[in-house]
Amino acid sequence: MRRCGYCDFNTYTAPDLGEGASRGNYARMAVREMELVRAWQVANGIEEPAACSVFFGGGTPTILPAADLVAMLDAVRRIWGLKPGAEVTTEANPDTVDADYIKRLADGGFTRISFGMQSAVPSVLRTLDRRHTPANVEAGVRAADACGLRSSVDLIYGAPGESLEDWRTSVRAAVDLGVNHISAYALTIAPRTRMGRMIAAGRLPKPSDDDEAAKYEIADEAFAAAGLTWYEISNWARPGFESRHNLGYWRNVDWAGIGPGAHSHYRLVGSDSSESATRVLLGNTDFGHERDSGRVQDCLLAQDFQQVQDSSNTRDAGVTANATPADDTATVNATAVQSTVAADGTTSSETTAAAQVTTSAQIKAAAQTAGMGNATAVENADAAPVGMRAWDIAHPRAWGRQINAATVPWAGSEAITARQDAEETLMLGLRLHEGFDTARFAGIIPLEAWRQLESEGLIHLVPRSSDPLAVPTLRGRLLNDLIIERLFDYL
Repeated sequence: MRRCGYCDFNTYTAPDLGEGASRGNYARMAVREMELVRAWQVANGIEEPAACSVFFGGGTPTILPAADLVAMLDAVRRIWGLKPGAEVTTEANPDTVDADYIKRLADGGFTRISFGMQSAVPSVLRTLDRRHTPANVEAGVRAADACGLRSSVDLIYGAPGESLEDWRTSVRAAVDLGVNHISAYALTIAPRTRMGRMIAAGRLPKPSDDDEAAKYEIADEAFAAAGLTWYEISNWARPGFESRHNLGYWRNVDWAGIGPGAHSHYRLVGSDSSESATRVLLGNTDFGHERDSGRVQDCLLAQDFQQVQDSSNTRDAGVTANATPADDTATVNATAVQSTVAADGTTSSETTAAAQVTTSAQIKAAAQTAGMGNATAVENADAAPVGMRAWDIAHPRAWGRQINAATVPWAGSEAITARQDAEETLMLGLRLHEGFDTARFAGIIPLEAWRQLESEGLIHLVPRSSDPLAVPTLRGRLLNDLIIERLFDYL
């Protein structure tokens, strides 16, 4: 197993590891972090419902034994609880699983598996440094079918040298697998990866925006013809087979991240139960990959748990949960370890008050004050914290050291202001086929602005008794950044 040339995930070789963060001990360390995070939540009055979705991903979680993934899932059941009918997903490199491995996952409570197919064309797979074959992908899908697991495949378009016909071949191959869910992502070039360095040196051509747009249109047409409807810009599914994990991201729900480099997100504003969501993200670092001659990339690998009823607000390996403390709780002081991590994983650390999160009652009071028309109060309300995000130490040795010291292994955290939350909600929600409720920004974004976007063919406004829903058109999906930029001018 080696890291792909385009991958900038949080990957390490065996000599990088220590403090118990080995491949063989990873599951036990992740479970210990879950326990520490849960203790932090309880100490700060954060009440969690049982998890409704669990996702292991963001790299190659299946490089670990199936028993380790099941053990981490069992820990979620024990620590947070798992609702009946919960969606439990793992991503998988087709070369790391066989029928026996997949059956062990099914027997352990997994319900879904997402295969990293990327392409069905051998030359494109070689460019991407992928070692699997299309036959391996099909074998995995059939094994999942035999165990009653839902399966999905991921595709990447825009690889250097990939022709339109190459892409059509990959799209047809994915459709012919008969899966009920397909994701297709434009290749992202990270400058410090091997592919990024080759492109910078002129040894590989840089991906073209026009080429990627043409490939997106090819995929959208083919998937729709096969009965797969887009529900998020990069995801297509048959009705009822949408990924709860993916929907959670774009609905901006909350999660608690577990593992090196994993991120957590807590909104501390009360919401009604119909919008609650529980996600557990288990961070997964790839162990034992060959290292590039350049620096190890700083990135995260995800394992994520999400709830059936995702909230209207929302990926790596970890645990996600809607965090809504009681209105009466005192201000939460979230402490995190600010660490400087050297190349060998050693740290110099000091414990600091990384975030002070205002209670729900205080936030509501600020909003009421802002509604009285006082300009200063409005500015203060925009700056008032409504939640927080935190991120784990990226290097597994330093991460393990903090866990061994019985400390939640955060590298840092920050408050999320009301304005930031609004921006994130708008930016993420406008990626979804279900439509964005324009009433959420009534009095902020004028209806004329939405109508102007519709007149330009970027969105479709779905009439309702109240303000309409805004749904991106095909053109709007391709130019989604432009839509966001235009609407941000009003915030």
